[in-house]
Amino acid sequence: MRRLIAFGGFVFVVFSANAALSACGEKFFFYGRVVTQQQILAARVPGLVAMYTNPASKLPAVLQQTKLDEHLKAAGHKVDSITNAEALSRALKSGRYDVLLVDAADADQWKASGVVVVPVLYKPTKMEDRAAGKNYASVLKADKTNEAILMVNNLIKARPKTRPTP
Repeated sequence: MRRLIAFGGFVFVVFSANAALSACGEKFFFYGRVVTQQQILAARVPGLVAMYTNPASKLPAVLQQTKLDEHLKAAGHKVDSITNAEALSRALKSGRYDVLLVDAADADQWKASGVVVVPVLYKPTKMEDRAAGKNYASVLKADKTNEAILMVNNLIKARPKTRPTP
């Protein structure tokens, strides 16, 4: 009888600990398995990301604050920061890039480039967020780094296997 009560108590403690861990944010620690955040954000399909860091835009300052480019590199992507519009045009014509990240103010200029253009917003107002959402299927919010990395991962994973040459 003592063994039955001890076993019941053990099962109760295990399930209670599981519920308590889920409630306090330790969602990735279950029964001895630990999954790090870096493993979750790692890209299953690494891609080539172009980042147009126009010196006249807010994007260079945003990258300096959020380190978004470094986080994308840590996730497994290759990130090229390009500051010159002519150099970016030549790079996009090569057809190598999967995603182009640009400041929301510069996004319309590159819409017809043949690559997925994603405007980058940093702490946007509701009006800015709605306006970018109307014009683009995906909008990256640089202040939400983990969500931004997952969005880039999904865009690259969903890209067509053969890319059209512009």
